[in-house]
Amino acid sequence: APELLVLDEAWTGLDAAARDALDRAVAERTAAGGAVLFVDHDPRRLADAADATYLIEGASLRKAEGVDGSMTDGRQVVVTATAPADDTDPDLPQPHTLARLDTRTVRVTAPAGHSDAVLRTLLNARPPWHVVAVRTEPAPGEDR
Repeated sequence: APELLVLDEAWTGLDAAARDALDRAVAERTAAGGAVLFVDHDPRRLADAADATYLIEGASLRKAEGVDGSMTDGRQVVVTATAPADDTDPDLPQPHTLARLDTRTVRVTAPAGHSDAVLRTLLNARPPWHVVAVRTEPAPGEDR
């Protein structure tokens, strides 16, 4: 087994059973003495199991003082995605706002706690959408 497991948005697009299986794999890896580094747009992901949590904001990396529900209250996740065909709108679950950037590209903004559902819908569409970027916007009045 590897001493270091690196996961980049590994939970995105997974159903609940697959997310649980990945959570177990991470727990087993760390219990066996390995380290796991993961990147996720949801700061609550395995928050109770992390030794350290960092936030990427713009071009900066900062240590998070604590990760709980308060870190996502009011935060928005902005997803930029390209459609498989011109003038196609994704059939996304609410709540969200959608802005068309060109004939194939949209920007979807959703509450941070709802972002997994938005990403899963885009990635599971047939044919799937191409997710170009995912970023978290701070809550109104919150420093970046």
